[in-house]
Amino acid sequence: MAVNGEAIKDQLERILTSSEFRRSIKLSNFLRFTVDQALAGDQGSSKECLIGMYIFGRRPDYDPSTDPIVRVEARRLRRKPERNRK
Repeated sequence: MAVNGEAIKDQLERILTSSEFRRSIKLSNFLRFTVDQALAGDQGSSKECLIGMYIFGRRPDYDPSTDPIVRVEARRLRRKPERNRK
């Protein structure tokens, strides 16, 4: 059973308007960016460097091996739904 893009976008908006995400602009932007990329079929282009530049304001020469911001924030993002289920 396929889920259509509009249903995914509706659910994304519900998540982003939750109190947990309203207080975290960067994580909200990170989630929106990755969902939008996936819906556009560009999962491969959501590379760590692009996320670092577009979401976290890193320079074009951003090196994920010396600045783990994307991995750290991805971990925080994955934990948010776990907190809401408890």
